[in-house]
Amino acid sequence: MSLSASSSNKELVRRMVVLGYRGVGKTSAIHRFLEDEFIEMYYPTVELVHDQKISVGGVEYEVHIIDSAGQDEFSLLDTRYAVDIDVYVIAFSVVARKSFEMARIIRDKILDLTGTESVTMVLVGNKIDLKDQRTVTYEEAEALAKEFGCPYIETSAKTNNNIRELFVKSVSETTKQEGEAAENTEGSKCVIM
Repeated sequence: MSLSASSSNKELVRRMVVLGYRGVGKTSAIHRFLEDEFIEMYYPTVELVHDQKISVGGVEYEVHIIDSAGQDEFSLLDTRYAVDIDVYVIAFSVVARKSFEMARIIRDKILDLTGTESVTMVLVGNKIDLKDQRTVTYEEAEALAKEFGCPYIETSAKTNNNIRELFVKSVSETTKQEGEAAENTEGSKCVIM
């Protein structure tokens, strides 16, 4: 394999980590996406890594999806989440206000861990099938996503509502960020003499 082919292939690999409070449906959403079935029982996740091909704009990406353990105010993020992660998916349940409040704490932990002011991320409100129990409005979540500078999407792992769209959107955010970074570096060349 030539060097250029190797470089080209590396560009088509994306790593995402799905973070959120316990019980918000992170594992169920990932399982629904990968296997097209819903897990009714809740089993706390330690950490799982899944590989899946995702096509975005006619380009196929190999995506490593890291299903993290549930976060709370006191949990530390694994330092591996600071290196080579292309997109962070922060999930909360629209029927659990505490999980929504944790989204900000998790985002702040990510920024502290990475030592940056911003990262590529997607905010996701899960369990929209439980509309009668909803405690977080769409407008509140949209406002938080705007504050974070990221897109917001609502999903239901149970009904398969927007699950595929969530993962496609997450990968497309990485290509969007790369495009913006390339535009910012065009014309600014460094010459060392």
